[in-house]
Amino acid sequence: SVVARNREPGTGDRALALPTELIGQEYYVLSWGEGLGFRHSEFVVVATEDTTHVVADGFPFPGGPLDVMLDRGEGVLVTSGFDIAGVRIVADKKVVVANGNDCVDVGDDYCEHLYEIALPVERWENDYLAKSNRLVDLQRGDGFERNYYRVVIAQDDTNLWVNGTLAGSSRNAGDVL
Repeated sequence: SVVARNREPGTGDRALALPTELIGQEYYVLSWGEGLGFRHSEFVVVATEDTTHVVADGFPFPGGPLDVMLDRGEGVLVTSGFDIAGVRIVADKKVVVANGNDCVDVGDDYCEHLYEIALPVERWENDYLAKSNRLVDLQRGDGFERNYYRVVIAQDDTNLWVNGTLAGSSRNAGDVL
């Protein structure tokens, strides 16, 4: 496997690179919401072929969609002071998308660079397994959850189930839980 690593001092952020047969033409941006230390949510789209038409729409602020033509190896970087999770990216040829945040606090009072190489919608499945890291407070003897999850919805009228319990219902494509 191949891992991409952020070389910024003081951070150990990494993302798993995807084999070329897993890249696609439709993506939804997943970033973390605004919070302490929040600076930007962002995504980058890189073309794999010449004359690739890319449209990104559904931004949480006024303005039209991003509409660009890219050649092989060219990319466009979008950064925003808003949480842009749920923005839909569609291309007429295969592209690679990376998304996340340059700095955001996710419940631990630290500025974290969070990013991933996104999986295209056509590769999504219905069931996912996410590991829980239940920690134990040795002084109190009780456990607490230190994981946070965000889910972006790709189809209208989707139900989200967590451990057999309905956690969200009748969401629209691009909604984020």
